[in-house]
Amino acid sequence: MSDDIKRILKLLEEGKINSDQASELIDAVKEEKSITQTGIQRTDIKDKNLKINVLKEGKNKVNLSIPLRFAKAIMKATGKLPVKVHGIKDIDLKVLKAAIETGSDGRILDFKTDEGHHVEMIIG
Repeated sequence: MSDDIKRILKLLEEGKINSDQASELIDAVKEEKSITQTGIQRTDIKDKNLKINVLKEGKNKVNLSIPLRFAKAIMKATGKLPVKVHGIKDIDLKVLKAAIETGSDGRILDFKTDEGHHVEMIIG
């Protein structure tokens, strides 16, 4: 069983997603694997990660890296970003979602929250 499917089952077990969402995520993982095996490559997100850094007073508070294909599958199944970022309400989420779905390289988000946190999301 792949690591991605194990992660999905863990989310289901923890009650973070329901069985329909888990099924959609597993289908997305299988579809990605099928595309990779046939040799058809998109602007491939296979080896990319969504990196999320949160800094406060110059110190790293959060340093998270999620495989981009997993983040994309979570968004497809739940309609939400794979993480909660406080202060993101003023950001156009459609632009952020499009960057994740297409696998755009580079910094896709960089802002400061009301609490003084510096948040950045990078695809690479």
